[in-house]
Amino acid sequence: MLVDVDNFKMVIDTLGHGIGDLCLQEAGHRLATCLRDTDTVGRMSGDKFAIILPDIENTEAAANVARKVIDSCRHPYL
Repeated sequence: MLVDVDNFKMVIDTLGHGIGDLCLQEAGHRLATCLRDTDTVGRMSGDKFAIILPDIENTEAAANVARKVIDSCRHPYL
């Protein structure tokens, strides 16, 4: 599964790289909390993350993970 943080360039341009780094750390943490112990999340580059879901049972299970990811990332970043 690939995750791309929307509007991340705007964060960097308006708030700077330091705040951008904190946002990426928070995004990674939020992604990790959505996964099973056997799953893996990693930052690929910039604002892109990859999630590996080994032994996923079916497309519905993958869709459930995707919904959890979207829901966890929707909340404001403070």
